[in-house]
Amino acid sequence: FSAIERLAVAAAILLEYLSPAMVVTFGWLFLHRRVTRTTIAALVAALVGCGLVVRAYDPAVLSLSAVGIAFGVGAAISFSGYILVGEHLKNDTDVSAQLLYGFAIAAVVLAVVRPPWTIPAAVLEPPNLTLIAAVGIFGPALPFGCFLPSFPASAPPPATTPPMPPPRPPRRPSLRRL
Repeated sequence: FSAIERLAVAAAILLEYLSPAMVVTFGWLFLHRRVTRTTIAALVAALVGCGLVVRAYDPAVLSLSAVGIAFGVGAAISFSGYILVGEHLKNDTDVSAQLLYGFAIAAVVLAVVRPPWTIPAAVLEPPNLTLIAAVGIFGPALPFGCFLPSFPASAPPPATTPPMPPPRPPRRPSLRRL
């Protein structure tokens, strides 16, 4: 949201959607995953598609600010980290536990960045709290509850060579065949 305050929504969205490219780059550099032409083509198509949807080609739509760009790139890095940690934990931790840990960490970070006592009193009225709770719980829980279970289905195959059978000795001609 800090990026959106300082940038046009189009620029903030484009920066946020750099996270898949960051995940692929991290996997290639540090996890030694193979990056195929199909993956690169998909990343380029996704970024170009996002750019076309938000009209990134129109200079009037893209207003830039160094602080806004920093917040946007920070958001993309955070989301990339979330994806990589979720992928790493996919076999060891249940999806509901991953969501609980992610939301708990986010709540602690937000409480440090913006302590609850600094929130204006008008925001904390009962009708607003109901809406905040609904958006705060179902807004992230639904998409991430669907996103994290997809890891086992979309995991890339390991970059190894298939096992080869051991070489067999050449066959000797048999008298029975003659």
